[in-house]
Amino acid sequence: MLTARASARRAAAQRVPALPRAGQKGLRAVARLPLLFLLARDYHDTYEHGCFAPPQAKLETLSADESSNRRTNANLLLLANAYRRHGHLSANLDPLGLRKGEHVEELSADVYGLTEESKTYSTKVGIIAPAKGIPVTASLQDIIAALRRIYCQTVSYEFEHIESPAVRQWFANYVESLDAQDLPERSGTFHELLIKSELFELFIQKKLPSTKRYGLEGSETIVVLLHQLIDEATRYDIFDVVASLSHRGRMNILSTLFSYPLDEIVRKFRGGSEFPDGSPYTGDMLVDLAKDAVVTIPGVSTPVNVDIVYNACHLESGTPVGMGKSRIKDINIASARSSHNHVVGDHVLPISVHGDSGFAGQGIVAESLGMSGLTHFTNGGTVHVVLNNQVGYTTPASHTRTTRYASDIAKFAEIPIIHVNGENPEDMARAARIAVAYRQKFRKDIVIDVWTFRKRGHNELDEPSFTQPAMYRQISARKSIPAAYEERLIASNRLTKERAEIVRSQWNDSLTAAFARSETCNPSEA
Repeated sequence: MLTARASARRAAAQRVPALPRAGQKGLRAVARLPLLFLLARDYHDTYEHGCFAPPQAKLETLSADESSNRRTNANLLLLANAYRRHGHLSANLDPLGLRKGEHVEELSADVYGLTEESKTYSTKVGIIAPAKGIPVTASLQDIIAALRRIYCQTVSYEFEHIESPAVRQWFANYVESLDAQDLPERSGTFHELLIKSELFELFIQKKLPSTKRYGLEGSETIVVLLHQLIDEATRYDIFDVVASLSHRGRMNILSTLFSYPLDEIVRKFRGGSEFPDGSPYTGDMLVDLAKDAVVTIPGVSTPVNVDIVYNACHLESGTPVGMGKSRIKDINIASARSSHNHVVGDHVLPISVHGDSGFAGQGIVAESLGMSGLTHFTNGGTVHVVLNNQVGYTTPASHTRTTRYASDIAKFAEIPIIHVNGENPEDMARAARIAVAYRQKFRKDIVIDVWTFRKRGHNELDEPSFTQPAMYRQISARKSIPAAYEERLIASNRLTKERAEIVRSQWNDSLTAAFARSETCNPSEA
């Protein structure tokens, strides 16, 4: 039973006119309104200070031809949807080849009564997104080959757990229509980044073999992925990045991609401080270092500012800090530029790098993902990169989590996942293109699960073959990822041996000179 006062309040609230949308002008207008307006039912979801709702996805209406084609070829549509849902189970994701793609019954055409491989179907409307590799009219055999190429090779996807049919529709159309020729040729840049990453590890291992650095050997393509994510951001006029890095490979990434002064890094390896001489501070752990960077992308005139978040000993604590920092930085840039129709995430791309066991096991990850879509906390979407070397400390993945993938925790928040074999840099470019496109379209988080391996132990003083003998027999028998990629480039005439030697020689000279300077260098302020 409502009191007279409560009845009057409810009646007044129902007469509240539409309030202005959130933003600077809208907030000022709300501030001038009587307190009565705060009683509007949707105030907290729409008008409250700090509310930034992401754009809503709209389902594209099927044309009459598309609807007709789907009805006529309903069984073919079922097969295509099976690849979208289950294709990742048959994908070739492990660069060591220890985990094979599975045979999945749902991916067999005869399950859906499709037995004539030579029968042709219209692919133009309603079944599979048009791509350069698929003719408008294709045989069942060609369609299956295209679906396997898209969903069951070295890049695969999980997006069918997303509730919105509009998001699922967009994701399927985007990955199916993205052709290899649509991606820029960056093999020279990829090769240089990989070689620098490998030589950095070899140099430090030779000069300072007793130092724990938690190296990137076996996961060097992470440097390529980060470079490509920044590259893709510039296509949307984003020139500010907030990066939260994991302990694994942090020193390598800082030196090869983010141009942290090499002599200062070597000084830190040798027991010195990252602070200038005379500073009252003792310094942080090696794997917690950070310093803002500027990255130049080939063909892009404007450099990209990278704000690197300090990493605390809690392995995932940098994630929520980076997410929050990117949000306020984006809002501040929009305010300084007086951006019209600003949508949070317009100006800053947040990137967060995680270890596989940390991402799956630490509660702070689930908490961060759970808040990522809330209008009062969203930063417009973070690209989460899982550096998945398939072992946590000395524990195999089968003993560290209940789920199949390290990235499965993201599914509860309806976050799409891109699984990618860390062997091939071109696959990294594809994953980066899709991830940033999705983020910009929907302003939501996305995960890239990069399957790699760890050449040495959890740190460089461990002997990993004691606990993972089969894995490390495979690792010791194979070439490094940079060396294998260099061979492929030379064999395909995309790189000369002379150019490869120049890259190696110049970087080795830089490392040697930095080592000599490290004894007397005085670090600059971070």
